[in-house]
Amino acid sequence: VIKSTEDAQLPIKIRVEGKSPDELAQRAVAMANKARAGRVFISRNRVDCEPLAAQLEAHGYEVVTKALLATRQVTVTALPPADWLFFVSRNAVHHFFQQQPTIGDVKIAAVGEGTARALAAVGQKVDFTGEGNDLLEIAHQFTQLAQGTRVLFPIGNKSKRTIQEAVQSHCALTEMVVYENMLQPHAVDGPLDAVVLTSPSSVEAFLQSNQVAAETLIVGMGPSTVAKAKDLGGKRVVASFGFRQDELAMTLFSHL
Repeated sequence: VIKSTEDAQLPIKIRVEGKSPDELAQRAVAMANKARAGRVFISRNRVDCEPLAAQLEAHGYEVVTKALLATRQVTVTALPPADWLFFVSRNAVHHFFQQQPTIGDVKIAAVGEGTARALAAVGQKVDFTGEGNDLLEIAHQFTQLAQGTRVLFPIGNKSKRTIQEAVQSHCALTEMVVYENMLQPHAVDGPLDAVVLTSPSSVEAFLQSNQVAAETLIVGMGPSTVAKAKDLGGKRVVASFGFRQDELAMTLFSHL
């Protein structure tokens, strides 16, 4: 369901599920027309989530942004032979290509549009982009293209390896740590209606300095982030509909 208004630059997108078409239509209209207000925290710096923050603000929410992780580059040495380079994050792209490695004639895979755009920004053609929040399905789609090939994953030191574990029985897999994550806890003043957390490490950093009320919505990007939020006591935790910023916005509009 999409609702657009003249005074809002971007429309509200809402996802509702159920078995009765009439009931779904009524719920969708009610959600689209409801008055919206509240405070939302996003665990990214404003420059990295500007479209999402602007859309939320256009529809009445106060948005607080702050990255909860810092990264430190790990030196890349000689690269192992590979037919594919598979990037699961923008940080991996940044820290890998900042060192100007010689990659030769390889194909490149990415998880999400954000990672794909980061690759394009450093002049790399992306041959496969996995979309949505189902990492196992992304791995399955990739192995349809890369069965039996050599795949190198440049990763961070806290990678959850969800895609790698699904790919390794189909491809010759190598991992290379190109950056380390460091927690940067930040205390947010005042109550929050929703918190968007991008990784298990960001969950850990957020909860080091903040308490979450039982009614606060926690949106986790990816299953490992959702699981971490629940393990650390989150009561109202949902998975984002995807990794794109419009999918994060739809998740928030559908649950707030």
